[in-house]
Amino acid sequence: MAEIFDPEPVEGLLSYKFKNPELLKQALTHPSVLDESRKTRRGGNDLLATVGDAVIDLAVAAHLYGNSGPTGPFLTSAKGDLTSKRSEFVNDNRLAEFYEKTQLTQHLRTSAGQKQVGLTPRMLAQAYEAIVGAIFLDADYEMAKQIVRRTMFPPDISRDPASVRKEPDSVHPE
Repeated sequence: MAEIFDPEPVEGLLSYKFKNPELLKQALTHPSVLDESRKTRRGGNDLLATVGDAVIDLAVAAHLYGNSGPTGPFLTSAKGDLTSKRSEFVNDNRLAEFYEKTQLTQHLRTSAGQKQVGLTPRMLAQAYEAIVGAIFLDADYEMAKQIVRRTMFPPDISRDPASVRKEPDSVHPE
């Protein structure tokens, strides 16, 4: 008997309603659930995680760069400083923290064996990437960027107002 998936509780936690709830189901399905070999299986979150990884990299880099100010650290620093700073946010341990912050851990679908062993930071990071990828494919970059900002850069993070400027609405000038 197939498991019935109710997207509403997860959509409530994400503050986003999916047009295609199958994307959300796929994002929450760890490959350990699937019986097929890696070459033929469908429905796991691997591919969505790949898409989400790219979106997260872009959203974090744009946020850091946009908030560095007109003479900020990334405009006057050595090559690679933005990449280094971005990697402080985009790594398995940090992405796992951000996934847990969304309170979605209980919704991640894994095999019974994996549940006994426990969830690893890599699994949680992959699920976070997959959620972002699913939102990107279901809506657009702006919507995916919102979930990244809300979970990775909450407004309560204290900042020095003199060194931070408001990020532009678009990274592309008109």
